[in-house]
Amino acid sequence: MQRSALDPALDATVAACRELIAARFPDTADRGAADRLPDGGTGVGAVSDGRRVEQPHRPPLHGATGPVPRGMIDPVRIRQATANDAPRIAEVHVRSWQGGYLGQLPEAFLAALDPGQRAERWHAILTNPAGPTERTLVAEEPGHEESGEVQGFVSIGPSRDPGTPRSVGEVWSLYVTPAAWGAGVGRRLMSAALEALRAGGWTSATLWVLATNARAIGFYEATGWMADGAAKEIELAGGTRTELRYGRTL
Repeated sequence: MQRSALDPALDATVAACRELIAARFPDTADRGAADRLPDGGTGVGAVSDGRRVEQPHRPPLHGATGPVPRGMIDPVRIRQATANDAPRIAEVHVRSWQGGYLGQLPEAFLAALDPGQRAERWHAILTNPAGPTERTLVAEEPGHEESGEVQGFVSIGPSRDPGTPRSVGEVWSLYVTPAAWGAGVGRRLMSAALEALRAGGWTSATLWVLATNARAIGFYEATGWMADGAAKEIELAGGTRTELRYGRTL
């Protein structure tokens, strides 16, 4: 069949559409390749996640670092934690320490961490919070609420530093399970934490991070936090560790 003069333009349009579909929905274009690649990456646990692993050939999760486009389903749901979440939060807490602090804390100490013991502590914290402004938020995948599949959590409250003005809040902890590293869960949790701090009336916030935790420091700096020059020594895992304080306005 003879091709018309419009064929080149039509071919170019079809090719552009295919490229757009492949970029937007890579699983439909190359599902086999995506299935062969590891699922992991960077994120936050302890509040660092550890080592980077390249992501499968798919776009970032919508809503992880910005608004969810119209017609798309947000793959991360943030909600207030309850006492029933204690076992899953404890599991995330321990696994993120074991992955995020590998090489920073003794391996024997990390291996001995017990999610069961942490669960008891978290149940007490969630049942009897220290004050009315203390909040713990969890991230979960929509559709898995009944199974309790918590991907990460963040706890906020007033600054615990002596002499700090009442206008200063604090991110007490932020952890992401290793299985969700690289999915933007840490950024979603941080965004939710900042919103909750603002809603609580605080005008600025701080957090503390181990000086050796380069991954967490990089994450904080990428999300608007800056070191304010404060440092302290703490006893952890049989040794003295240095923590650095980061801060930001809200």
